[in-house]
Amino acid sequence: MSYRGHFTVSQHNQLLFTYAAGGWDLITAHDYCASFKQQATQLYHQPWAHILLLDDWILATPEVEPVLKDLANWAVAHNMVCSAKVYRENMLKQYQLDRMNPKSSVNFRQQEFTEQQAALDWLASEGFKVNCNQFTKVLP
Repeated sequence: MSYRGHFTVSQHNQLLFTYAAGGWDLITAHDYCASFKQQATQLYHQPWAHILLLDDWILATPEVEPVLKDLANWAVAHNMVCSAKVYRENMLKQYQLDRMNPKSSVNFRQQEFTEQQAALDWLASEGFKVNCNQFTKVLP
């Protein structure tokens, strides 16, 4: 595993997939925002969801937090209605994610999971179905 921050972003139907790894700095965050928005523009004409695999994500430098919070708010303003984050329990990671994500509301629901399948099942229950084979194609 590389400690330098990297990611993949892809989409299938109305679901955006993110795999994040390493430690993120401002350069990685800005690259991610550009990639995320490019993919999301294909989705935001109707409600869409986002799933993030974060087990290999190490955290981000403090100056990244407002950049990613702005991206999350942009996504919610552009019709993202569900977000599922998948990672092993980690209080520091949860703390930083909480600082970067909008609060759940009537129009935006989010959940955290330790297992990918549980996240996919929840998204399916919210109307965003995908099979596991499609999801694993985004992994490096």
